[in-house]
Amino acid sequence: MRRKFSDIALIFIAVFVFSTGKTEAQRVIYENSTDTTAAIPKVGPNRLFFFFPTYYLCTESFPVSYGYPAAFWSAGAGIDLNFKLKLWSWESLVWSAGLRHDHFGISQKQVKLPPLSPDRHKREKIVTDNFTFSFSDRINFGKRGNVIGAYAEFGVTGSCVFRTSYVYVDQYFDSNGPGGRQNKVKIKSTGLAYLEPFTYGPVFRIGMEYYSISLQYRYNNLIRSAYSPNGQDLPKLMLSFEYSRAY
Repeated sequence: MRRKFSDIALIFIAVFVFSTGKTEAQRVIYENSTDTTAAIPKVGPNRLFFFFPTYYLCTESFPVSYGYPAAFWSAGAGIDLNFKLKLWSWESLVWSAGLRHDHFGISQKQVKLPPLSPDRHKREKIVTDNFTFSFSDRINFGKRGNVIGAYAEFGVTGSCVFRTSYVYVDQYFDSNGPGGRQNKVKIKSTGLAYLEPFTYGPVFRIGMEYYSISLQYRYNNLIRSAYSPNGQDLPKLMLSFEYSRAY
């Protein structure tokens, strides 16, 4: 009888220890497990959707084999609002819309072409303000978390010219004034009929995180053919240095 009682006691102790250890093990596993019930965010640099602005400066003084002699200070500036849709880990689609200001400086050291007059000026430029839009296919490189990373884009871009102006400045000396006083005359014309209202062409962009460089080519002429029978045009290439910002 005493042996039977001791056997029962041993069984009771074994069951108690086993159940306590199992409960403790379950508690530890539960406390250290990862919560997978939370939804993954859909908005972010490397998420499904991403909205971001881009600010850029561009140069438009590339030499051309024909057309208007552009001065070295021909340049522009603009801002785009972008929407990115992620398709896969390595590919996204990007839509952009924005505003850009361009001014084409006209060199006075070369022969000027119609519709500009052949007269020489101190400074001369053609200015356009544009609504811009583009659509690009972005290819991503390398593994990364929720960051932009390195990428390349190929796409098409266009612009609608909503304001134009032609400005020139002349400078001369008044021999009748004290000490030959210097005078300046600035003439500005707006609503230039010889400029096309719509332009388009391909665009290529490479970038790393929030910095990028793009090269854009204007496929059609900015100078209308009716005013430029020999196809003379302003420079077609535009090189931009860009900075994007995530909010």
